[in-house]
Amino acid sequence: MINLAEIHLSPSVTVPTLIVVGLMLAMYAWSLGHPAVPESRRHIRRLSVMLMIISLPVFAKGLSFVDGDVDPRGYAIAWTVAIGFIIVVVITAFVDMVNNLRLYRIERADQVRGAASDLVDAINEAREQRAEDESA
Repeated sequence: MINLAEIHLSPSVTVPTLIVVGLMLAMYAWSLGHPAVPESRRHIRRLSVMLMIISLPVFAKGLSFVDGDVDPRGYAIAWTVAIGFIIVVVITAFVDMVNNLRLYRIERADQVRGAASDLVDAINEAREQRAEDESA
């Protein structure tokens, strides 16, 4: 039997809230399938979302189903696992940040190369135009 007298929040609050959060996370993961999202970013973010969705029942247990006074070991395990999930999600956010910096560096280098090529073309065109003007 579950003792609901000393929990942090009622299951009638946490369960529906976490279901809505889970659905929102699933919708976000689905939206990452858009072709404009780079594949590496898509994989990292889907992993992060998957970890968040998996962690939701752990948060529900810690908030609404385990009483620290009745079951201190279960309470400590629930919150240790929850904090572990938070740490892993933060690590995936850091990996995503590093990946974004890498993607930005690649995109910037491509733009610089493209601008340099355009500049060389413009200089050659100007030289040809000047040569035509001098010969005329």
